[in-house]
Amino acid sequence: MTGIQGSTQFGFSDLDLAVAADSGLQVRDQKIFRVGTFTSMNHQTRVWTSDDLDLAVENFYKLRDANIVPNVPLREDHTQSIKDVVGYITNVRRFGDFLFADWEFTSQADKEKWDAKKWRNRSIEIGAYIANDGTKYDPVVLGLAFVDHPAVEGLYRIANSGEDMATDTKTPAAQVPPADPPATPPAEPPATPPPAEPPAEPPAEATQPPVQQPEPVGAHGNAQFQVQSFRLDGVEVNDYARVQQHITELETFRTESIDSARAAFVDGLVSGKVITGPQGVAFHGLVKTMNADQFTAFKTGFEGMAPANLFGKHDLGQGGTPAPGDAAEDRISILQGIVANHRATGISEDDLAKKSSFIELQTLTSSK
Repeated sequence: MTGIQGSTQFGFSDLDLAVAADSGLQVRDQKIFRVGTFTSMNHQTRVWTSDDLDLAVENFYKLRDANIVPNVPLREDHTQSIKDVVGYITNVRRFGDFLFADWEFTSQADKEKWDAKKWRNRSIEIGAYIANDGTKYDPVVLGLAFVDHPAVEGLYRIANSGEDMATDTKTPAAQVPPADPPATPPAEPPATPPPAEPPAEPPAEATQPPVQQPEPVGAHGNAQFQVQSFRLDGVEVNDYARVQQHITELETFRTESIDSARAAFVDGLVSGKVITGPQGVAFHGLVKTMNADQFTAFKTGFEGMAPANLFGKHDLGQGGTPAPGDAAEDRISILQGIVANHRATGISEDDLAKKSSFIELQTLTSSK
């Protein structure tokens, strides 16, 4: 399966919002992730090293330059909806133990929310991506969201004694890239001279050949995106079995409610002597196969129908005639059945009062 595979979400709260080189809708040099061991919102624990962050940077540019994932979204909360996008990430880089990003807001209104510090906590969406040719890129920065409680806590949280709590190893706060960093930040000076660390950010002219991919189809090509969380009864869950169970419950309730209303309508036709009992049995099976429009047409055909002649009172040669009261009672019984079936469909009383069957029923009962 192509597309996002097992994306996880890690976030942090940056309480000491540094002054970045912002201009217009652009925002520069913002920390979005760091080296460490973290448990994601999906309960996945992983050790993230500086090599992992470097590979995430490399994959970001590979997928962007090959036009496979050219736009990495910045959202308000973790969703898969375009309506929540407030910007797009333009660059990523590692510097020290941190992964930094630049982004551009899509509107001045969203940029003003950032400037007003409404969005303080950031949560990265990072995981594997499989291209249409089967090439797997892991890890990949797939998005960034503004959230209330992120998974990576304590970035630049200052303890009572004043020490920096940015990482477990007390990474100095001085490890912040300059306001206008070069295209390729310098590698950290190692304790012992190993081979030079490759640049964290590729130069403007990418040296790696673009990955050849089929032309994307639609907004996301043939990629299939895996939603990580759902909201059921006001609670966010990521248990796919529970989500499927909820869907099954709703579908079962819907089907049973429709079948019950249709069966009640057929029963009303039988009790109202509009159709015979054997016809009712056949109609019970028939109405289950109808779509909504077909059943509406079926009901309309029986609207206000009098009892079948089969059920009428006949003079069998004994000289008797049906009493007028018996005919009125029979008609009231039929109308009551029709009105009961209307109510079973959930019709409002105002709409029910406009039905000819309801009006006739009120007229007959009031004249008794």
